[in-house]
Amino acid sequence: MMTTTAAPESTTTKEA
Repeated sequence: MMTTTAAPESTTTKEA
């Protein structure tokens, strides 16, 4: 799961 700095659960947050 690749989470960015303070990004909401939409793009890279829901990678896994």
